[in-house]
Amino acid sequence: MEAPSKPRRRSIPLGHNLDMVDRIQVERRQALLAAEVQHRVQNTLAVVQSLAHMSFAGLPREVVAPFEQRLLALAGVHNLLVQTAWEGADLHSVLELTSDAFHVRNRMEISGPAVSVTPTAAVLYGLAFHELCANAIKHGAFSSADGRLDLTWRLVEPHQSKFHLVWREHGGPPVTAPDREGFGSRLLKRALVAQLGTSVIIRYPEDGLVCEFDGPVQRHVAPMLDLALGSCS
Repeated sequence: MEAPSKPRRRSIPLGHNLDMVDRIQVERRQALLAAEVQHRVQNTLAVVQSLAHMSFAGLPREVVAPFEQRLLALAGVHNLLVQTAWEGADLHSVLELTSDAFHVRNRMEISGPAVSVTPTAAVLYGLAFHELCANAIKHGAFSSADGRLDLTWRLVEPHQSKFHLVWREHGGPPVTAPDREGFGSRLLKRALVAQLGTSVIIRYPEDGLVCEFDGPVQRHVAPMLDLALGSCS
C-alpha cells in the first residue's frame, strides 16, 4: 500500500516577490510624500491666514470672512487631491465639499457621469462652486426657502472631446444682472479661461442664474479616469 502523497507547495518565482516588495516600498514612499506635501500645504495656508488677519486688522468681520472661507475651500480641495497623490479628484466629491460647507446638499440636484478631474480643474472648479454657492445664499436661489439648484455635467460628442457643465438656479427671488463685476465673476471668466481653456457664459433669466462651462476634455479630465464610468445622479 502506497503512502499518501504530500501536497505540493506552489513555488513563487523570486523575481515576482522582489517586484511586490519594490511596489510596496514605492507605495509607502508615495504615502509619506503625500503626507509631507499635505503638511506643508496646511502650514502655508495657516501662514496666509495669519498674514490676512494682520493685514485686515480693524476691518469689519464681514470683510474678512469671505477671504477666510475661500482659503478653507482651497484647503478642502487640496485634501482631496492628496488622497490620489495629486493625480486628480472626483468631481462629485468636489461638489460635496461646497454643499457641505454651506449646508445646502439637500437643496441640490446633481447629475453627471463619474469623472476624475485634473488637479488644476479640481482647484478652480472648487473655488468656482464656492463663489457661486456664496452668491446663491446671498442673492440667489439659496436666499429663499424654496430655492434649489440643478447642476449637471457631461462629456460632449464628437468623441467626448468637450466637458460641459451647467449650474442652474430656480425658485429664488427674481434675478437681475449686477451693475458691476465681483470677485466671483472675475474668477469664473478669467482664471478658468486662462488655465483650462474653458468658456464661461453667465446668464440672468428672471427665474434664476444660469452659468455654463465648456472646455476641452484633455484639460479637465484626469488621465487615470478619462471616461465616464457611471452615473452620479
